[in-house]
Amino acid sequence: MRLEVAPDGIITASHKDGDPTWPAAYTKKRVKHILEDAEDPSGEYLCTPAAGDDVYFPRKQVDRQERKVPEDVVAGFKIFHEYDPSHRYGSGHDVAAGVGLDSSTSVFIDFTQFPCQVVATYRSNTIAPDTFGDEINREAKMFGKPIVAVENNKYDMAIGRLKQLYDNLFVMFEKVKRAGKPTKVRQWGWNTNATTKSQMLTALRKAIKDGHLELSDPELIAEVRAYTRDDFMESDEDVRLSTRHFDLLMACAIAWQMRDLAEATNRPVYKQKKYEPSSEFEETGEGAKDGGVRPHPIFPNAQIGDDEWEQPDYEPSSEYEK
Repeated sequence: MRLEVAPDGIITASHKDGDPTWPAAYTKKRVKHILEDAEDPSGEYLCTPAAGDDVYFPRKQVDRQERKVPEDVVAGFKIFHEYDPSHRYGSGHDVAAGVGLDSSTSVFIDFTQFPCQVVATYRSNTIAPDTFGDEINREAKMFGKPIVAVENNKYDMAIGRLKQLYDNLFVMFEKVKRAGKPTKVRQWGWNTNATTKSQMLTALRKAIKDGHLELSDPELIAEVRAYTRDDFMESDEDVRLSTRHFDLLMACAIAWQMRDLAEATNRPVYKQKKYEPSSEFEETGEGAKDGGVRPHPIFPNAQIGDDEWEQPDYEPSSEYEK
């Protein structure tokens, strides 16, 4: 019997039809019993953890996502769709230390299309946080300077740089207590905490499940596909302790939160055409015949032009009216 071999070379417990791959040691009933008792049979025994119960994003809809080839790549900035000045764009950005561990990432989304589209992405694990601020400014100018939401983490040098360069930066208002009284504090950028992380990832999952967002970038799709509920619960602040990074995913989740705030920043201005009269009776001023003077349609003796019209003296219609 041919053994069922996973892509990484590991032999799985059973074939796709359910028959055991090692019939001399395990019967079909025994394999079925093992898979039923396992907490994650797909991940533990079938070498397909992405199909297990622990996945966060709907696997069926994620696998349907079209993996596009960038139309252009400018200094690491991958552009999948051309910029349209009449469309609404927004972007999300995850900032890292730039020391070769996790990455600083950008994701731009076109909210005018349906479904919405990821139009551009960027990733680098060596760019410094303050330099990343200049990079975000460069990217945003290529898409009409849309609203930009940068994660407000400990690497706030990127936001500090953008405050000097950019005028459409997302701002959050957080409720805090000062002197025992509730007040709102303005925070530049997107503050990812226990509440907002759940909010943004849940909204992104719903968008993907309902088919409202095209991810475009193969690297982004791979991160979405690999993300699990354990990753969602992970709270390690030291990136050196983490072996799995989902920086493009986080930037995409932040960008999706801008869907109700995005505006077309460079919409073409409509100019009213010069009025054209529909008949000769509408012609006045310089456009009128005979130097701007024409006969009145009811009173031929009256003249209408640029000067104010005066009522002529009454003329009786018969001798009996005199």
